[in-house]
Amino acid sequence: MGLAQSGLSNQRVATPVEALASGGHIPEAVVSYKISRTADHLNDGEITFGGLDPTKFDVNTLVTVNNVSPAGFWQADMDDVSVEGKSLKLGARDTILDTGTTLMFGPKADVEALHNLINGAKFDGQTFTVPCDLKESVALTFGARACE
Repeated sequence: MGLAQSGLSNQRVATPVEALASGGHIPEAVVSYKISRTADHLNDGEITFGGLDPTKFDVNTLVTVNNVSPAGFWQADMDDVSVEGKSLKLGARDTILDTGTTLMFGPKADVEALHNLINGAKFDGQTFTVPCDLKESVALTFGARACE
């Protein structure tokens, strides 16, 4: 992504990772995250600038998706959502991925269908919550591969 594509910047400047890559400080304008699971009782999350750390994931599960947003959001086509292997059969949906929040947004009918499959999910009239000790596997499917 170059300067002209940094549509989210009011100043129309490169993002930090774009500037690092164009300055030769990192090999490419890529950021990868290892996010810890509470259930594992580890505090081992990491951020890697310039590439992927292959020791942090199973390379057979790697899915690369194209950013489909002309505005600069990290947006990709999501194929489906499933809970414990039960597909919601949503079909393709544009999805904005944001590592800076714990929230997920979607069309009301999709969100309700998802939470109806999760034991203990609650709705307060505005927001759904799920139990911190959630046991069900919730998977988002990108590029025909489920990411749990």
